[in-house]
Amino acid sequence: MFVFAFAFEYGEENVKLTYEDKKLAWSSAVESFQTAEDQMNKKWGWYVWHKLASPELAAKYKAARERYLDALRDREAGVIIKSCENLVKGLRLIDDEISVNNRPDEVFYLTARINKQNYYFVSDPLDMHRIMPVVKGKEPIVYTLEEIVRIIEASMTKEADNIKQAFPGAELQSITFKHKADMIDDEIPF
Repeated sequence: MFVFAFAFEYGEENVKLTYEDKKLAWSSAVESFQTAEDQMNKKWGWYVWHKLASPELAAKYKAARERYLDALRDREAGVIIKSCENLVKGLRLIDDEISVNNRPDEVFYLTARINKQNYYFVSDPLDMHRIMPVVKGKEPIVYTLEEIVRIIEASMTKEADNIKQAFPGAELQSITFKHKADMIDDEIPF
């Protein structure tokens, strides 16, 4: 059984490490841990995996994460690295444990076929990678929700937003701009 305890010895090997080496090791370890936790959130739902784990394993993970946060506050590179390694191992154990009696949800996406083009809409970059095998061979265009919002914000959608607010439930079918604002020469403000 995995034990959520760690120890770090300040041995000779650490004396040889430069500041840059420690910084790289630290950031790599944190990135590895954060990716593992993000994958668990993707697979099982936002911290649902923590609730599905046995109380003992959930408590051990929580304690290990608190030690990790303490190490971050204290800026102890060696302890942070060991904590991250420990947390990744703990996530694997939790995943193994809850996989015995549970199955993760399938990837969620929305799709639309517009102008003979297949569009797929997913929640985030992790789902984007998960959907690619599903849509292989369909010439997909895949967008994340964040990308869609950026496109909307960058486009001339103020008029569409105003119409959608004025007429809740209205369905947008097309947007056509046939003139520029300075071409309008009347008193009506729209």
